[in-house]
Amino acid sequence: MLLFVIGIEFPYAKIKSIGRLAIGVGTIGLFTTLGAVFYAASSLGLNSMDSLFIAAALSISSTAVIAKILEEMGRIKRESTILVLGILIVEDVIAVILISSLQSIALVGTVSVESILIIVIVAAGLIVGTFTIGTRIITPLIDRVAASEHHEILLLSVLGVCFGYALLANIVGLSVAIGAFLAGVLVAESKSSEVSKLLASPIKDMFVAIFFISVGALMDVSQLQNYVIISIVLIVVAISMKFMGNLFGNFLFRQKRDKAIRSAFTLSAPRGEFSIVIIKTGVDIGAVSAFLFPLIGVISIVTAFLSPFMIKASDKVVPMLEKKNV
Repeated sequence: MLLFVIGIEFPYAKIKSIGRLAIGVGTIGLFTTLGAVFYAASSLGLNSMDSLFIAAALSISSTAVIAKILEEMGRIKRESTILVLGILIVEDVIAVILISSLQSIALVGTVSVESILIIVIVAAGLIVGTFTIGTRIITPLIDRVAASEHHEILLLSVLGVCFGYALLANIVGLSVAIGAFLAGVLVAESKSSEVSKLLASPIKDMFVAIFFISVGALMDVSQLQNYVIISIVLIVVAISMKFMGNLFGNFLFRQKRDKAIRSAFTLSAPRGEFSIVIIKTGVDIGAVSAFLFPLIGVISIVTAFLSPFMIKASDKVVPMLEKKNV
């Protein structure tokens, strides 16, 4: 629901403008963080499989946390936010690939290139289909429903699009977040996008609360005092490398300095839904140590708490750098 409402802010023209950039910057930021965290975790004494899973988990920023914070801070329509959300969608696609690859490594010992190619092709097919077929069929239907001026029916219709698209994404092996975001983009192309957003927002707030409460309920922190040092080191490494990786990617693609710094600060801290899913997958198949699950839970909570401060820090750093140049 959160990604659906955010998607309503981003019609096709905005998405198209940052496609190549989001893929490049997102990939650089993710894999530089993955490599650094893997090395740090191995140095701290974790075995190779634990290190690999925790590195993958900490390389992906939380779409839910970032989107919620940016929304509450009134920054959704900023230029840097468009890039951030594009990168987050790219990271979600890579996260699905990572989950499949990690399962193959843990169970078989090798990475299935075929499964990775299938995921990439399916993701590209869903995105292209959304912007070609979806905008010609679903968007006009939403406008016809809106023309009836019955808000209850319009709400049910857009919720049907949201959950239907999320289900479709899940069926084809992708993240429900990707499906929900693309559903929001379809609604954004309609004439009733603002009304749809207002109607769906209260339901979004309820589901966001339920999501984070349910995640907290899964955490067993009784043994966590034994891993305080590990968690602190991993948090520092993950945040710093995510910041530097995204900053380097932005400069490599010749982005404006203020935009590069703001997006790097925004993406650096929060870990959340996919981090938890990756570790839980490893625990469920018996590939990693059980203590990683409460560990990633605490890291997610701490980094989510740090996120607003990181975003506000960019507001201080950017003007300081501009003054120096003057």
